[in-house]
Amino acid sequence: MTPSRCRSPLPLLPFYILLLASVALSPLRAATDAQIAERLSGLVARAPKGAAIAARVERADSGAVVFERNAAAPMAPASNQKILTTAAALFHLGPDYRFQTELRHRGPIEGAAIRGDLVVVGSGDPTISGRFQNPRTDVTAIFRKWAHDLEAQGIHRIRGAIIGDDRAFDAAVAAPQWPENRGAEWYCAEISALIFNDGCVDVTWTGAGKPGAPATCRLNPSTGYLRILNGVQLTDDPKKAAHWFERKDKPNVVEAKGRTRAGREAVDSVSVQGATGYFVTVLKETLMAQGIRVDGEATPIGALADPSPFTADLPRLLVHESPALSDIVRETNLHSQNLFAETMFKAAGRKREGQGSFESGARAVRQFLESHHIPTQGLNIVDGSGLSRDNRVTAQALTGVLRAADAAPWREIYRSSFPVGARTGSLRDRFAQNGKDRQTAARIRAKTGYIRGVRALSGWAAQPEGGPEYRFSFLLNSGDENAPGGIAWLDAMALAIAEK
Repeated sequence: MTPSRCRSPLPLLPFYILLLASVALSPLRAATDAQIAERLSGLVARAPKGAAIAARVERADSGAVVFERNAAAPMAPASNQKILTTAAALFHLGPDYRFQTELRHRGPIEGAAIRGDLVVVGSGDPTISGRFQNPRTDVTAIFRKWAHDLEAQGIHRIRGAIIGDDRAFDAAVAAPQWPENRGAEWYCAEISALIFNDGCVDVTWTGAGKPGAPATCRLNPSTGYLRILNGVQLTDDPKKAAHWFERKDKPNVVEAKGRTRAGREAVDSVSVQGATGYFVTVLKETLMAQGIRVDGEATPIGALADPSPFTADLPRLLVHESPALSDIVRETNLHSQNLFAETMFKAAGRKREGQGSFESGARAVRQFLESHHIPTQGLNIVDGSGLSRDNRVTAQALTGVLRAADAAPWREIYRSSFPVGARTGSLRDRFAQNGKDRQTAARIRAKTGYIRGVRALSGWAAQPEGGPEYRFSFLLNSGDENAPGGIAWLDAMALAIAEK
């Protein structure tokens, strides 16, 4: 698991300083609601040209609306969609919920061998990786433990295949309107009920040659499932250091392009095609490396002509449990992890309807909203992460979710999953123009949103010295895919609430 999948650094724009200059500050006491509303009105008047914006700010203690603009207008939310998804997951599944992955066998155990298949039954656990291991780069630690557990049961050979049973979720690996030209990027990883290493192979670039010389790459895990066509060259110019992946015509053949710094290591992640196939392939490779012989192939259950013999009553060998959902929610919101959001989205749908799908997940989110009397008019819930450009949410609904969370038994779990301004997660590099902004930003907890042409920020902001706290949601949709000035405007709006 590479650090590139833990955060999405976003550029701060010079426009930021100009916007903050419009905020009238009172140095002596906490700002009143009227003063905050006046500041926000001034900033809305200076919103990036040509952008559609929506805003809502309310008191956390009373729910009284302090400021609104287009709060009921349906807008693309980008990763603010995760605000809905994680709250709905906590509501339907509970903070102590754990995904379970089972190893079962089809065929008798004779001596030290399974005379048949090893069957891996998944439920959508997104944490089978190095993310919760020490070190985090130890991506096969869980698979090695499984090998140890099998050996402890006297099993040293599998005479059949390793079958990946991913039927807890439907076959849709991506939602409508996910970016087609970014399919190899880590944030577009395929969704499956069996996921290994975030559906990615981590690639480490190194090299000590002259500029223009080819870089070398190392894969983690070292697997035959993915082939890299390495076109990355060395450079001594940090401004030219950038690399990316492009899929070729054959499955899991990826061309790497760009430049990397000579004499330094850089780590990327490339998503695979066929998440279930990747899972069982690396599991087979790991078992064999640990001394367990596997005679058959690693096969997704969807590739079988007849999957009917693989029933729910096959004998169980072991059960692996994920960390608690509370930990998964924190990872999702803190680092804006798309894959984690999608697995919770489908898992919530499965809890209600028996199978996880984008459609059942959407109904689970909508049911959560309706049960808390949050207006759903105009909403279009397509996925759990916000990656789809077809999602539509309102600032009114987003603040409604925050209000529902404030009254929920999992309140602190949810709130603590949001990044702190200028300090943690996807807000770590925001609000950093000067020391005063950083100090004020520490009173802001908010979820970011960023896709092409969309910027969003929603969460909580508090006045200093025990002053009131506010819930807020700010959405910006721009016809310009770069949304110039969008991040700066959002940050200024949030600071206008927290500044005294």
